[in-house]
Amino acid sequence: MKIGRITIVAGGTGGHIWPAIAFGEWMSREHPEVSISYISGSRPLELRIYREAGLDPHVIHIEGSPLGAGLRQMPRRFKQIVRALHQTEDCIKRDMPDLCLMFGGYVSFPALLVSRRMGIRSVMHEQNARAGRVTRFAAMLGVKIASGWRICRPLPEGAFSPVGVPIREFKLCERSVAAASLGISLERSQKVALVLAGSLGSSSLFQRVASAASHPSLRDWTFLMVGASKDVERSGNCISLPHIWDIGTAYSLADLVITRAGASTLTEIKLLGVPCVIIPWRESSGGHQFDNAGAFCEEANGMILDEDALTSDLHDAIRTLEVKVPPWRGSLPGGEDLGENSSNLWNMISSL
Repeated sequence: MKIGRITIVAGGTGGHIWPAIAFGEWMSREHPEVSISYISGSRPLELRIYREAGLDPHVIHIEGSPLGAGLRQMPRRFKQIVRALHQTEDCIKRDMPDLCLMFGGYVSFPALLVSRRMGIRSVMHEQNARAGRVTRFAAMLGVKIASGWRICRPLPEGAFSPVGVPIREFKLCERSVAAASLGISLERSQKVALVLAGSLGSSSLFQRVASAASHPSLRDWTFLMVGASKDVERSGNCISLPHIWDIGTAYSLADLVITRAGASTLTEIKLLGVPCVIIPWRESSGGHQFDNAGAFCEEANGMILDEDALTSDLHDAIRTLEVKVPPWRGSLPGGEDLGENSSNLWNMISSL
């Protein structure tokens, strides 16, 4: 299949958008002859992520799936879907892509319908170990599915191609440089647990980690909580930080990561090679974060904790995992390639 133009569709949260941007940026570096355009939803967070990456996507005015809305919101959401279908069709007619590559989220639904109606080849990339509604619907229509993990429940083996989750480029640096960049000071020998709660943040996770961090056995650890405050704030052995878009700076400090189970973040941590305490978000659609966490633990060093048990069990989990902290600083272990998963995805779609 000869591909000269690709329209990439991604919206909702950073878990959908960052892999889409990562793949698009990899394509621009490795295959500059292919034109890339983007379609996004209209939520402020979505646009902020795209703009932070220096991209100006086509914007579809849709807030979410009507299937996930309450009864009062459903009529308005269905009207938005109808309008989104027209807007998406205008975008695709303007770009005339050879391929519509969707990364999930509600904004992929109108793109799926429009691309099928217009006879444009389409591929759905599912970042999670459990397929979302749009991915399952796409599979029913015969659309090729690329998966971020070796499993993609409930799809059977053979119904999807495991390619991995494309991840954004990031660079690691010396610890002192990273700390200075974030405006904090750390002892050279200080052990650091990086706390990530996803692009939407999670105040409950931060609060529970802060409570657990006061345990006497964890006094030799510093907890960096990314996205927990607008400014740098220190309380005991916890440091709250604003959102960090250059995630490599934060990763440069991490001996261990405490995180939700977003697919993109887990893929980055797996590549980083540091142990991970995973607290899946209970409200994740279809419970997909529990599937992501299980898939991660099969391939990397991780432990899954229930959020309610976090305060009492975190210290035991950290003590168990700290012996697996890698003895490296400032570079990825084993010459890992950040673009490998993007390359896998490209090989899949270019062979169709």
